[in-house]
Amino acid sequence: MDPISMLITGGLTAASMFMSISGSQEAAKAAKQQAALSSQNAGLEMQVDEQRRQMMEISAKRQMTEQLRNIQRARSMSLSTETSQGAQFGSVVGGAQGAISGQGNFNLAGINQSLAIGRNIFGLNESIDRNKIQIAALGGQVAEGQGEMAFGQALGSAIPALSNLGTAGVNAGIGAFKSLAAGF
Repeated sequence: MDPISMLITGGLTAASMFMSISGSQEAAKAAKQQAALSSQNAGLEMQVDEQRRQMMEISAKRQMTEQLRNIQRARSMSLSTETSQGAQFGSVVGGAQGAISGQGNFNLAGINQSLAIGRNIFGLNESIDRNKIQIAALGGQVAEGQGEMAFGQALGSAIPALSNLGTAGVNAGIGAFKSLAAGF
């Protein structure tokens, strides 16, 4: 190969290598930014879930309070009705009061069970969100590694052409020296 062809080939190889390295760096940078945004989104989802959990807790407390008020109201109305009918000293009073308390406690148990299930769900969602944050961080590391790998591949593929470029430069220099020496 003549020296000019070698210079052109070497120059194109160097330009190709530069473009490959630059593109890899930009891709790695974009992937890191994407990973950071994914991590931020997962963090925001965790905050939203925390707000929902607090709302669930408040709602459950309100339901429990309302259930206790309903029990008191029902017991009061039952006692009032029994008293107005003259049965306040009979065995019916205890049975009615017990039935009201039993149903109220059953309802409270249902609220507590729903609350426990909701807490478990929020705990699982929190674990999922933490995993999303770790996955996003790993994605950034993978992108960085791929960029470094592409750089190494570009450099490795350019070595023969760059070697030829150096040889062409030496040969051109020797040829020029010979021409100068022949003129003397």
